Amino acid sequence: MNLNYSDDSDSDQSSDGSLSGSDSPLPEPVAIPHQVGATRKRVAEKGPSKPSKVAKREAARAEKKAAAEQAKEAEDGGYSMLPRGELRAQGGVIATGDARTCLPDAMSVILCMLGGVALTPALAKKTIAWFAKHVQSSRERGADPHVGDAEAFADERGFTLTHMPNVSPRILLNQRGGLFLARLAIHYSDEGVDKMDTHFVVYDATRGHIIDNLRGLGAIVIDDADRRDNRTAIAPFKEQLFPKASKVVLTSVRKAE
Repeated sequence: MNLNYSDDSDSDQSSDGSLSGSDSPLPEPVAIPHQVGATRKRVAEKGPSKPSKVAKREAARAEKKAAAEQAKEAEDGGYSMLPRGELRAQGGVIATGDARTCLPDAMSVILCMLGGVALTPALAKKTIAWFAKHVQSSRERGADPHVGDAEAFADERGFTLTHMPNVSPRILLNQRGGLFLARLAIHYSDEGVDKMDTHFVVYDATRGHIIDNLRGLGAIVIDDADRRDNRTAIAPFKEQLFPKASKVVLTSVRKAE
């Protein structure tokens, strides 16, 4: 609609009824609603923008990955290895031997740690010879030494081995002081036949060290993550000492004092 605001007084009403003179009232201008702020209102009504389905999937995937990594760290445990040279430099004691000398070697370590002396090759050989002679005199030739022999050795050397009943791997690693002789049952398969061997190690609870006679292996340094439960507590023994075993079981513990 075209509005004419002219002051021409000679204008008359036209034949089609439109107004053109000053004597007729002028129509009011059409007001157009002001739209400023309307977009903001619509946004406020919608609320904050929601993440897309792709973003949700990515966030869920990242959360799942973080949880898996955390679980893996917990599963791996927190133990570490201390090289033999560093262990000895710190005043620690460790022996070197094989599967047949694990008990004499463990008793040599305990004897030296209780006495505060270094383990020499001569002392280690002397302990092995004592066990060989004691076994031969009490059992058939070639038999393996057992805990009874270790108790007799301790008695002759002026200390005791006290049996601790119902000690699980978790309970052992949660000891915070003392020396312990631990007996392990190693389950494995040899050419399709299931077998079991016995092995002895020392646990130095004051330092949190598992000490074995395996050549080249340093002390296994226990962390609190390994002390959570029996599964994490037995893991250092199996993973570092017998990685090919089907199962490693802690069968007895004796405290040396």
